[in-house]
Amino acid sequence: MPRKKKLVEMAATGKTEEAELEECLDSDLLVETCRRNDSFTLVAGSETWSLPKAGLCRESNGNTKSRLRLPGHHATAVPLFIQWFFTRRYQEKDFRTSLISVDDSLEFSEEDNHQTMPWPLKAAILSWYLSDALDAPEFSNYAITRVYEALSRSSGTAEVRPEIFSPRREMLVRAALGRSSLKRFIEDITVRNWGDTATVNHSNEEGWHELLKKYPRFQKALNKATMLPLEKRREKAMQLSLYLVKEDLVKEE
Repeated sequence: MPRKKKLVEMAATGKTEEAELEECLDSDLLVETCRRNDSFTLVAGSETWSLPKAGLCRESNGNTKSRLRLPGHHATAVPLFIQWFFTRRYQEKDFRTSLISVDDSLEFSEEDNHQTMPWPLKAAILSWYLSDALDAPEFSNYAITRVYEALSRSSGTAEVRPEIFSPRREMLVRAALGRSSLKRFIEDITVRNWGDTATVNHSNEEGWHELLKKYPRFQKALNKATMLPLEKRREKAMQLSLYLVKEDLVKEE
């Protein structure tokens, strides 16, 4: 807590507590980027965006291209990346949207809770897949943090279900990543909470069966873990740090 100033130390305004100095992340880089007027074109589906090339180079492990075309399903997450690019966060919304297994939309859905998912959770998952496509480790860590926070909230609905994991997208993840941090997180949170119907939605038995069949390592881990009581598996909270990737960013000279 800031110390109270004595009367003789009081500022000209009469304020008795000092505020911290304002900080602007990468302020010099932003100014230099605008001075150069050197832009990077990002295309996803029919949408096109322009970003400062120097800044994007820094975020995407030294990417030196001037244009990148991504599959159309990334178009929804690009505006979230742009918000994060300039502010290191994006605006989350407090409503439910369609399941990620249905489409990539982040629009409000009037369907019931069993046919929808929280906006913050879907946005974070879509952002993670975009971070992989861009090879942007800091954005990846931000996205997995938002997944973690989204699943740390109580929504009154069991949000851990096979629909939040998308094998279609997982197959597109760069081979260099191996077993992705997002996949590990979803597997681990499922294993930790399996048997608690308030957390894990067991109603889609076919979906779980197909998912476990596709990923035998996941099935083996689940079988082994469920030999322990649920209370034992949940003695310790999940550690976010285990799912963060190394941020080997290439710094601008």
